[in-house]
Amino acid sequence: MRMIELPTSSIRNSTKIPNGFHVPSVVNCSCPQCGRSAAFRLLKVDPTQNIPVASLGGNCPGCNERALFVAYFEDLDDERQGHASNLYLIDNENLFFPQPSFPEGFPVSLGRAISGAVDAYNASNLPAASTSGRRALEGIFKHIAEEDTGRKPLNKLIDAAIEKKDFSEPISRLSHAIREGGNFGAHFDLEREPSRLMVRHMLELLDYLVSYLFTLPQDIKALEDEIEREPNVFD
Repeated sequence: MRMIELPTSSIRNSTKIPNGFHVPSVVNCSCPQCGRSAAFRLLKVDPTQNIPVASLGGNCPGCNERALFVAYFEDLDDERQGHASNLYLIDNENLFFPQPSFPEGFPVSLGRAISGAVDAYNASNLPAASTSGRRALEGIFKHIAEEDTGRKPLNKLIDAAIEKKDFSEPISRLSHAIREGGNFGAHFDLEREPSRLMVRHMLELLDYLVSYLFTLPQDIKALEDEIEREPNVFD
């Protein structure tokens, strides 16, 4: 869980309570659960509170899930006296996962599988997210192995890909961890009931692999090409 500071300009309306504070009543921001931009109508606080800090809550009009906010009140200039000086959104990072960006030339079928897993996760369809995520992982290493690897287990697919390309230590450790089972291997066992945290870990791993195996090599090649086109500064 983290607190995301929102600009005070996101406060679209406030309600003045008897002690003189102007408590935010409408806030515009992205929903921490569905990711859509929304206007949150916040519940009023107890007007008898002596407020240096106000805890507020409202439902997203898109997904109807509840979001929590914290407003801080400090001494401001006369124009802003009694208004919130700082506003924070409470973001539970396990609830929403953003769609990853794919580099140029990324296999369309893999992109669809990963996007489908993320959509299923954000819709709380964990079994579908787990299945799609597992298939996307298998697809990544089948693509790199450049051969029909059949229905091999995931660690065997990783080993086959390693024979085609040097992944160095991180990917080799991934194969070993999955092969050894335990808590890590259980994350990739389709026979187990997936939890939200387990599926999120799988999506994070997919994001890391896309960056490490596809995006990073392209970025390095683009940088090399740019440097080669520049005049030799050491001449």
